[in-house]
Amino acid sequence: MRNLKNCAVISIACFILTFSNVKAQAEDIGVVDVNKIFTNYSKAQELTTNIKVQETDAQKDIKLAKTPADKKKLEDKYTKLLEEKKVAFKTEKLQQLKGLEADILGAINVSVASKNIKYLFKKESMIVGGEDITSDVLSKLNSSASKK
Repeated sequence: MRNLKNCAVISIACFILTFSNVKAQAEDIGVVDVNKIFTNYSKAQELTTNIKVQETDAQKDIKLAKTPADKKKLEDKYTKLLEEKKVAFKTEKLQQLKGLEADILGAINVSVASKNIKYLFKKESMIVGGEDITSDVLSKLNSSASKK
């Protein structure tokens, strides 16, 4: 009977030690919502707005054309312009996106270091657990963007 009690106490102690260790390890895990960052980061919003403005301007010009021949000329003009600047446009936008990515990764690294997080996952990859640092990353990004 005494051995049974000792075994029970040891089992409970092992159980407590095991799950207290899991909790300690879970504090080292963070998550970040990348989609939310791209949606709410002011520089990303600005880039998206600039692209939409360019598209809207081209569409307005085409709608204002009075004759089908004028519309065709404008369509040809924008098509030719797009073809001429296609590579430059793609390169510029790619550089801007790489700049955004570098800014985001920099802010993530600062947040991870300040919160002593050892492992970081995309929020979509975690079902349960992890400290969400998305708001912290966004505040760092938007405050640095407003300083520039």
